[in-house]
This record gives sequence, C-alpha cells and structure tokens, in this order.
Amino acid sequence: MLEKGFLRQRYSFYISRKRFWTAAIIGLLSGFGIYTFFCLFRLFFRIFELSEVNGPLIFDSATRYAQNLNFAMLSLVLGNSIFLGFLFRKPYYSTLPEYRRLGIINNQVFLGFNFFYVFAKTFILGGIFMSFTYDMQSLPSFTWLYLLIALVLFFESYVTLIRCFRRQAFKAMCVNLLVLTILTFPLGTTSVFNYKDIDKVLLANNPPIDLPATEFKSDRYFTFVATIKIYNNSGETSYRLDDKTLDLRELTLSLSEYEYYRFFKPSIRIYVPKDLPMGELQKLQNQLLQVAIRNVFYITKNPEPQFTSRFEIEGIDKGLWEPDQKVLEEQNESLGLPPPAPSNGWRLNMEFIRDKKIVTVKITDRYQVDDLEIPKESLTQYFKRNIDNRTLFAFLFEDSVLFEDYLHAYAAYLLALDELRKEDQLIHRIYEWGPWLDENNNFATREDYDKDQDRLRQKYPMGYLENFDLEQAE
Repeated sequence: MLEKGFLRQRYSFYISRKRFWTAAIIGLLSGFGIYTFFCLFRLFFRIFELSEVNGPLIFDSATRYAQNLNFAMLSLVLGNSIFLGFLFRKPYYSTLPEYRRLGIINNQVFLGFNFFYVFAKTFILGGIFMSFTYDMQSLPSFTWLYLLIALVLFFESYVTLIRCFRRQAFKAMCVNLLVLTILTFPLGTTSVFNYKDIDKVLLANNPPIDLPATEFKSDRYFTFVATIKIYNNSGETSYRLDDKTLDLRELTLSLSEYEYYRFFKPSIRIYVPKDLPMGELQKLQNQLLQVAIRNVFYITKNPEPQFTSRFEIEGIDKGLWEPDQKVLEEQNESLGLPPPAPSNGWRLNMEFIRDKKIVTVKITDRYQVDDLEIPKESLTQYFKRNIDNRTLFAFLFEDSVLFEDYLHAYAAYLLALDELRKEDQLIHRIYEWGPWLDENNNFATREDYDKDQDRLRQKYPMGYLENFDLEQAE
C-alpha cells in the first residue's frame, strides 16, 4: 500500500537558466544525431542490394513520412534522456543525496544507450537479412510498436525522478511529453539526405520494368545461367547483363563466352516489359538459340490486387522455336556477326501435324480463335473445353503485337493444361514433402506417380505451335 504523503515532495533541486537551456540544446542535437543515424541505416539498406531485383526500393511520400515519424519519436526520447542526465550533473542547489543524483544520471545514460545498442544491432542484422529476401513495402506498418517503445522509454526515464520529487516530477513529465510530441512532427518532415537525388541515381542504375501479370506460374526445372533485363525506351531496345547495358550484338558476344555445357538444362531468366513488341523479343530469342540456349524463363508479376515483390522470380518457362536458317543469317548480317552454324535443331514431323486438328489462335489486342472472338478472361475456359490429344493450337501473331497480349494467351493455355492434368490426376501429395497417395488415399510410390504423369501427358499433351506456316501441313 502507498504511504500517506506519497506525492509530497521530499527533495529540493534548483538549476540555473543557462544550464537548463544548455542541456536542452545538447538533448536536441543528440536527438537529431540519432535521427540522422536511423535515416542513414535506412539509406544503407536501400543501396545495399546484392541480389537480382526488379528496380530499387523507392518509398512514396506517405511511407517515408511515417518512417520518419517513427525515427523521430525514438530519437527525441533518447535525446531527452541525455537532456535529463546533463541536467542533473551539476545542480545550482540540491538537497538530493549524492547516490540519488547519480542513480538518476545512471538511469538516463544506460537505459537509453543500452536500448540504442540493442536496437541498432537488431536493425542492422534484420536489415541485412531483409535486404536479400524481403521487400520492405510488403511489410505491415509498425508505427504502433515504435510509439509503444518510445512511451516505455520515456516513462522509464522518469521512474527515479518520481520517487524523489513526487508531484513536481509528474508536472515536469507532462510538460516534457507535450514538448516532445510537438517536436516529433517537424523533425519527421526533415530530410537529412536528399532522397530525390538518391532516388534518381538508384533508378538510373536499376530501372524497374513493368512486367506482364499472369495467374499461371511454371515450375523451375532448369539451371539459370544468366539474367537479362530488356528496356524499351522510346522505341530503342537495350539489354542489361551482369550490370552492363548492351545492345543485341554486344549481348550475343557476351553470352557466347558462357560455358553452357557445364550446366544441366541451361536457361536464362528474362525481365521483359509488357509493352515490348514481339518482333524485338524474337530477335533476342534468335540470338539465344545460336549460343545453345533453348529455354527461357519470363519473369512475371502477380495479378492485381496481389502484391509482387521486387525479389519475385516467378514466371513462365518457354521452349524456343527455331526460325528458318535464312532469318538467322539476315539477322546476324545486320548485327555484324558471323553467319550462324547450320541448324540441327528439332523439326516438326509434317505427317504428325496432318493427323491433328489445327485450331488457329490469332493474337492482336484481341483474341480470335478460328474466326470466333474470345474475351480475354474466357481464354482459359475455352482451352480447357478443347484441349485433347488430337488438337494442336497454332498461335499466330505479328511482330507489332505486344508481349503482354501474347503472354496472356500463352499463359491461359498453360493454365488450362495444368488444371486439366491436376483434375484428372490419380497420384498426388497433400504436401510437397509428404508421401504419395492414390485416389483412395492409399500409399503409392514415385514410380506410380511417374506412370500417372505419363498418362496425363498422353491424354492432355502440349499441343502448341507458334507462327507456323499452316500451308505446309495441308
């Protein structure tokens, strides 16, 4: 129970006006210095990105202001501890016992700086981990947590003072809290570093690419030996490989130096802007074929409203179609490259095609299937109704067709094929690491699964042609 007279002041303590304002200035400068450190940490982790990402981390004004307010709250509370500690170093007059005065100073110094030490270590270690794996924009707001920490530190700094000065300490604490609250907002609007210039530099070094959105994502069975980013600025196409911006000729020469034979099923990840004409993409794919790359992996983003991180490397795998030898020769000649080697790639069996039902899919900004226009959102269902082991879908498009329009049709076909196989699948797993189960949930083996997958591939094969001359099949 509290004793009678608990709030009655027990000790007297006076300081000069000069010392008070000196302590206040030191506290404010210390708080601003800590605020600068927090901003520096944030800037460091924005720049410190060693993994492949689609564009730098750019904060909008609202997010930046919210983070600055969080930093300002903690910085001012820590600076306030320095202010209180400096205030009690040499009082003008005091009846406060020496051990009490030293206890107050010790409480201000060690509480704040021990917290700053732990917080800085957590910030750095967590920041290093998240800079390689997470996108800060996908994390929830922690303003409430910063506010809670700031209040705990502030009230903790007054625990010893309340024990010594009782009611007078409560009055000083309320005034102190009001002053810190007022100072938080102007400090939160202060930009220590010129973030606009920094954003320009980061965007120039790693411009973000507006990727197409697809619901279907391929499994990655290939070894990725390189990552290419394609930029289409005012109709001029450039490529980025190993942090170097290259034209198509320089890119071909750089890729030819890779030792692909050392890798199993080599493939290349490609960031393709959604507004890139397919003719430009086809030129790149022709050059990839000449350096023994027959599979590519298009990085895509998630459909709205799903969030897509800059670290996202999900997308669609695609085998490359080998064009006519004459096309390769003309393209190499225009790029100033040696003639391509004679083709020994896979060729279609005309007899096989003649036995199939060919359905033409004409791609523009719309989708026309055998003279029937199909809405964009209905493509997947159309493919599901028509996919079987006797039907081939011939995708036809001009060089001017945008990559987004082409990929939507291709992804819709893959999604329909994947759904059909999964709906008819007999051997499955509940979890990726779990045991194989049959349709009656009895245990099965991997051999049973492989046989079931062969059955599904025969029932629903990959019947897909791309810009194929249909007159050859007649």
